[in-house]
Amino acid sequence: MVINLRYINSASESLFDEIALMIVSFRQDGLVERAESHNDGNARLNGHIISKSSPFVKSLNEHVKRLNLLDSASTTPWTVLHVITTVGLMSPLVQKQLNSLLQQTLTRIIDVRPEIMGLLLSLSGKDAKGVAFDQILSTLDSHAERLLADVTLLNGLETYVSTSPDSIAETLKSLSRHLERNLSYPSHIIRNSTLLILKQLTHGSPVVEAMLEIDNTPRTVENIRSTSLAMRKLASLSTAETDPFLIAFCFGLLTINFSPLWGDACAVLKAVANRSGPKLWDKAFADLNVEENDEVDINVSKGGKQSAEDLANAIWEDHQLEMATRRESLRDKVPLPTISC
Repeated sequence: MVINLRYINSASESLFDEIALMIVSFRQDGLVERAESHNDGNARLNGHIISKSSPFVKSLNEHVKRLNLLDSASTTPWTVLHVITTVGLMSPLVQKQLNSLLQQTLTRIIDVRPEIMGLLLSLSGKDAKGVAFDQILSTLDSHAERLLADVTLLNGLETYVSTSPDSIAETLKSLSRHLERNLSYPSHIIRNSTLLILKQLTHGSPVVEAMLEIDNTPRTVENIRSTSLAMRKLASLSTAETDPFLIAFCFGLLTINFSPLWGDACAVLKAVANRSGPKLWDKAFADLNVEENDEVDINVSKGGKQSAEDLANAIWEDHQLEMATRRESLRDKVPLPTISC
């Protein structure tokens, strides 16, 4: 079924799934504008208003009340939470319900999909007063190995920690030790999301900001010299406290298929070894002992930019699929949108 965007606000509840999946699809091409971007408090879909008082939004709020986050086979929680994250149409009551859902997941976190937890963290981060930071971050800390390599959870955690109080510094410090491992992964997306979180946890550490800039610099011949100069400064910017992050980051750079980086990464490791030799060897031996099945999903590192034509074709093909198949397809392909707090 093809829905005319002009009539979304008057669409019946029976069209909720169609509209929701269309919003998620259109977000990939930047065609959705969040409600807080407009003075009238309404979102926009390809220029057309999505009214905060429309039947669609009312149906969205009703779906929040009925969410079962423990049903790992259902794509409904992902669809509902992703739409709310994308359009930003969220009443105080819905915000309260989402905070409650986040609290409820703590006792059954092993049964909740990491991407669902990430979406809840992102949405709850908009309302810091309604969330028990220490309890939630401690739970994440306890399940870090399973959760902290998921891109959606990392993006949600970035939004969440930006609102955390200084009183939970020890919990955040413990969490940062688990995040260290992500910096050596071959996935740029995981490294970048992790560095953004560490930037907040370390209150803008110069070496973390430098690593973030290097990781985001395009791997081109034109950038070889500037990247090399930036790499040479890393050892002097780092301290004994941040050396483990720098060591892991350099191991991560050695997985990138861009040989000019390798020599600079090795030079940084050599310089850091004079100060943090034991940490360097611990990391090296830990990587050598990693089991063969302990891998990151490398599909997340293939996120090259699609052309507008390719994206349009992909959206059209998705709309020809059955509803359940479309949900699964979108859940696998769509990243979490960034939310500014």
